Amino acid sequence: MKKLPMLCVMVVAFTGIGGSALWGQVLDLQKSPISQNPQYLQSGTAFDHPMCAFRAQATGGDVTLYGLRLTVAGSGSFTSDVSSMSIWLDDGDGAYSASSDQSLWSGTAASPTIDITFPSALTIANTNAEDLWIVASFVSGAGSSLGKSYQVSVASAADVSVDAASTVNLGSPAPQSATVTLIYFEVTSVINNANTYMSITGSGFTPPVKVFVGGVQIQGTIQVNAAQTEILLYYVAPNPVPAGKDVEIETASLGLMNTGFWYQFNQVVGRERTTPAGACAAANAAPLWPMVILLLGLSYIALRASHMRRRSN
Repeated sequence: MKKLPMLCVMVVAFTGIGGSALWGQVLDLQKSPISQNPQYLQSGTAFDHPMCAFRAQATGGDVTLYGLRLTVAGSGSFTSDVSSMSIWLDDGDGAYSASSDQSLWSGTAASPTIDITFPSALTIANTNAEDLWIVASFVSGAGSSLGKSYQVSVASAADVSVDAASTVNLGSPAPQSATVTLIYFEVTSVINNANTYMSITGSGFTPPVKVFVGGVQIQGTIQVNAAQTEILLYYVAPNPVPAGKDVEIETASLGLMNTGFWYQFNQVVGRERTTPAGACAAANAAPLWPMVILLLGLSYIALRASHMRRRSN
């Protein structure tokens, strides 16, 4: 009998979109389209900020998500600048809200990684997708004049904990937040120098900057020092600023910011107007009422002395 040739059998594993297997339970994790864009934020007070949202989608069956490991990065410190981290399940409106979204986990921030285990596991039904908000609680002292950056990500599929029957695939775009930079903006003095240039000191003056008084941009040559703590604006002409108007600064990072200062009279920055809480005001001209009180006092003393002399005569 003639022998038949042996056939070679090959098994090919087909994959679907994003590398997910066409059979078996898979959790695809990627950056959600509802995530925040790269941004600069003003620091100085404690606040919560959604760093990003990760989208978790189940295919091939229901997947149970037990937790994940976040890797942190940036020039800022997650141990001293961030008081806590939390994860929230979006309610479907695509916007973070602590009042309407479901809290999945909250805990202490750490570096270089944050290990997260949900108190109650999250089950994602087959073909469904859920958005998870990653929220950082920044302390009031976070940020700096030059800015400090913060970023979170899931570095590998092994950093995602799911049930034993499921596997994890990191999709595209990768589960990584945009870089958030905190700028500490403050204005401590605004001085008009002999109507030739304006000197502004403080912090957070990210160049290029513009200076406005009463909503009108002041034209001139602007210099910002390397520490971004001083602005020198050399006027193109003397007396370019109307009196009694708010002084505002527009920076490349934070946009238009009110300084808490205003032009009082004769192009002099004064204290006469109440400034916003936290804003420091200084003047290069003293108010007039102390001089008035002094003159009245001297006049009274002179009249009293004259009266005493008449009585003695």
